[in-house]
Amino acid sequence: VVEPLYFRDNQLGLVLFEADPWQGTTYHVLRGQISSALKGTLLLEEVGERAYQIQAAAEVAQIVSSFLDLDVLMDRVVSLVRERFDLYYVGLFLVDESGEWTDEPDRWVVLRSGTGEAGEAMMAEGHKLEVGGSSMIGQCVANQEARIALDVGQAAVRFDNPHLPDTHSEMALPLISRGEAIGALTIQSAERAAFSEEDIAVLQTMASQVAIAIENTRLLDQAQTALAEMEATQRRYVRRGWSEFERQLEQTEYEVARPGAAPVDEDLTEKIQRALVAREPQVVTPDDEAGPARSVLVAPSLLRGQSIGGLMVQDDSGEREWTDDEIALMEVVAERMAIIAENMRLLDETQRRAARERLTSEISEHVRGAATDIDDVLQTTLRELSGALKASGTIVIGAGHRQEEAHRDE
Repeated sequence: VVEPLYFRDNQLGLVLFEADPWQGTTYHVLRGQISSALKGTLLLEEVGERAYQIQAAAEVAQIVSSFLDLDVLMDRVVSLVRERFDLYYVGLFLVDESGEWTDEPDRWVVLRSGTGEAGEAMMAEGHKLEVGGSSMIGQCVANQEARIALDVGQAAVRFDNPHLPDTHSEMALPLISRGEAIGALTIQSAERAAFSEEDIAVLQTMASQVAIAIENTRLLDQAQTALAEMEATQRRYVRRGWSEFERQLEQTEYEVARPGAAPVDEDLTEKIQRALVAREPQVVTPDDEAGPARSVLVAPSLLRGQSIGGLMVQDDSGEREWTDDEIALMEVVAERMAIIAENMRLLDETQRRAARERLTSEISEHVRGAATDIDDVLQTTLRELSGALKASGTIVIGAGHRQEEAHRDE
């Protein structure tokens, strides 16, 4: 006797009983009891499997959110997903938004990380798929929705990859961040019908968390790049500002010593300069062993990472070993010196700029006050400039005009 096993409209299987004409109703009762027990067991297995999937997806999302390097993050994502969900292959694609990898912005999704030897081979080949083209990845990115192929041999839209001959089921999950698909995950199994529509909800949530982690890492990279560019600009400004400032200074070296202390010779001066270039405290000693025994501690004065000078302390005892606290103190004092010196330079620059503005205004007022015609304007301008610049003479040459003001001793 063959009885169908089912729960509501869900066909579960068949059960066969040895025929006994006197037990006809018993078969029907047993069929119902077996069907209920089987359905309950299947539900428990399904709930357990779904709970494991949810836990694994949450674990993947939590782990990947801690990585700050984009390449490390993507490699970790594919490895974790493959391991936690016992898959044949996992690959992560990103849209080439800027044309960095394909020279065609927004047209291709490029494989950025893949598991196993197949992933390495495809990465080496620069594997890419067209957005919206004849592949599950291209379609899922273009439409921003997941796609499933329970039997890849029967799939209408799918890229047949020679590197993955054992794939029988595949799922493509879009990586969506701020309403845009930035890429996709391909999840492949060696078993047929390995995925279900219910799997999409769990895995898509995980994919969304991965997309957020990728986008955050990208934003961090952009912020760090912008910060590095800003710091480089500040260093150039500091170098230029101090180069101009030092040309105006009558003295850039200052020395205080006890009576009888050994002077700083050329050998030590060169070593001190090299120590300042290294931008960290250093202890230097003279090469001449016959000379006085000395130990010199040098600390650079750093301003926005740029050395603008330094502080040197010398000990002539020959037995001095500088402690960490002493070195740290020198570092702090040298740093404070740099800040104070920069404030003084900025004050000097501000005063010079104010003086130029004031002089410009005075010359302009004098020219306006004496102006009756173009010759008066030119003569007054030349006279004022000669006095302000202490020049031997000034000349203005224009279309058909040449005005000259010779220097006068008064």
